Amino acid sequence: MKSIVLVHGMYFGGWCWRKVAPTLRAAGHLVYTPSLTGCAERAHLSGPGITIDTFGRDVANLLRFEDLQDVTLVATSCGGMAVARAAELEPVRVGRLVLVDALIPFAGQSPAETVPSQWAPTWQAGLLPETDGIAMSQSSLDRMHAEFGPDDGRLLDTYRTTFPRGPMFETADLRRFWQGGWPTTVVWCQRTHNPPEAVQRRAAELLQAEWRPLDSGHYPFFTNADELTEIVHERST
Repeated sequence: MKSIVLVHGMYFGGWCWRKVAPTLRAAGHLVYTPSLTGCAERAHLSGPGITIDTFGRDVANLLRFEDLQDVTLVATSCGGMAVARAAELEPVRVGRLVLVDALIPFAGQSPAETVPSQWAPTWQAGLLPETDGIAMSQSSLDRMHAEFGPDDGRLLDTYRTTFPRGPMFETADLRRFWQGGWPTTVVWCQRTHNPPEAVQRRAAELLQAEWRPLDSGHYPFFTNADELTEIVHERST
């Protein structure tokens, strides 16, 4: 069995994997669920100095200081940029990538340029200047509540936090990442709203990745946890 690192997306933290991590651990995997700088229990660290490199070092330093080898890195949504940078920083420790609706800007683009144009104004409108963090919009919250069950909706209301603004509008490099070299699975959530299918297909092509459709929305770690867990488990054995 493998070491597995699960990396969350926007507004979430390591807590969002609570339906996935226990099953993987029961199967014998060593599972980590870090929260990125400025998110969840680390929300007090939110500020203007956070970058994609900050996120990458959050994950890369975990790999390094836990001395993990042949790791399966799993990223959902904005966690994709953290995993991409971590793979650049600690390439020999990474055994496989599993990218679940992952948002990873192509070289020379910002994440905001990778997604449909209506999202950047929404993020800017939700900015809290005192922490340089983006708050979840009411429309996004309503959409998640419609998709989640009541128990997961209560978790969302209790634990959601802002997400650092800086990485979303930073022009990325990530050239080493896009050269690939790691076995990769791109899990495309078929009922997703973001990132677009075309963006994910381009990522899969560049990385020569396995393409794995999943009949879910953007948050399968809540709505399709058993299926997602099985995908990660199968690719970590």
